[in-house]
Amino acid sequence: MKSKVVLIFLCTPLIWGCTSTLTALRGNQDYLFEEMETEIADLKHALHGTEVELKLLEEKFDNREVQHAAPKGDVASLQRKIALLEKTIDKMNVDLKSLMNYANQTTTSLSQYRDQIQEIDRKLGEVSKLRSTLTQMSKTYSAPETPSDNTYRVKSGDSLEKIARKFNTSIEALKRDNQLITDKIVIGQELTIPANQ
Repeated sequence: MKSKVVLIFLCTPLIWGCTSTLTALRGNQDYLFEEMETEIADLKHALHGTEVELKLLEEKFDNREVQHAAPKGDVASLQRKIALLEKTIDKMNVDLKSLMNYANQTTTSLSQYRDQIQEIDRKLGEVSKLRSTLTQMSKTYSAPETPSDNTYRVKSGDSLEKIARKFNTSIEALKRDNQLITDKIVIGQELTIPANQ
């Protein structure tokens, strides 16, 4: 009889240990843990009921209200309840281990996803920088040549006649404004474009 009481008292910390383990695993699996806590609360309640019954039987025994050993039906019933509680505790331990494994796998997966997202963010940053560089380059190379401050820099293949046509002026006006004596111009030479009259 005393060994059963000891067994019950040993099971009680195990159940409370399960409860604290459940509390530590809370996180993304709150729903599963709430269900397990409900089961544990039910088990505690059943265990408490069994303890109360056992104490009543012990009091009867100690007070010698019963001349003989407790009725065999009561002891057998308590033994069945204890066995059932032990099986339930074992099942809950297995469930807790599988939940812990699942939590560890989820944490590992989330860590890997976070690393992958950071790598993608880094690459997107590089692509963004490249895009802005290409945009600047395309603006630089595709900008139409417009005379600034009424000047023009001579390029390969240019002649005074082509430049005069391009800016709607005459060869004589170009020569006069640039103090040219002949029609000879040099690549890279800067010419002043006369204002249209």
